[in-house]
Amino acid sequence: MELKTVQFDYFEAYSRKHITFFPAGSEYRWLEHVWNKMIELHLASYTNEIGRHLVIVRFLGLYEQIIIFICLVFNQKHSIAFDEAFKELGISPLRLGQMTGPDHEIETGDEHQLNRSALRFLVKGQRGTVYNAIFRIFGGESGVLLSLLLLPRSDLDYENFDDLYEQYAPVMRHYPLAPDTMKKISVFSSKSSSSPLLF
Repeated sequence: MELKTVQFDYFEAYSRKHITFFPAGSEYRWLEHVWNKMIELHLASYTNEIGRHLVIVRFLGLYEQIIIFICLVFNQKHSIAFDEAFKELGISPLRLGQMTGPDHEIETGDEHQLNRSALRFLVKGQRGTVYNAIFRIFGGESGVLLSLLLLPRSDLDYENFDDLYEQYAPVMRHYPLAPDTMKKISVFSSKSSSSPLLF
């Protein structure tokens, strides 16, 4: 079967609409950069519709994590637009049902609640894969943290991140973070598959 790849432009409109922290849109560039690296790691390839939906679930996991990271680092609040993803990203409830199988069941709820629950269940199941990719791409916890601390910059270029890391890493410890921010990021990275949603 032909191996296909979901490029970032498939998620562009959704990303620009549903992640709005900084006027310069640097969080959008972070998302694009990481997704392109995930393509290189063969995490965005598929051969059938089940596989395509798995790739979309991974993207939603990445989208969820940039929001959680920013909320932790900058003490922000932001909703996670999973409901909108069905229409805007072409998610089929039938495919979600095939993917969840008998491992996921809620006793009550209408069709909308069932679909939403199934999507969250699948995103949770991909957190380990997404976290491992993020931390590999940025070289560990300190690299992930620096990539977030630099988000307010309008001229941020993640293609030159290694140079930025060399420049800023020595002064990172002086940044005024909440006392338990790094602890939370460490916990998320080590227990990502079971970490609860913040929202």
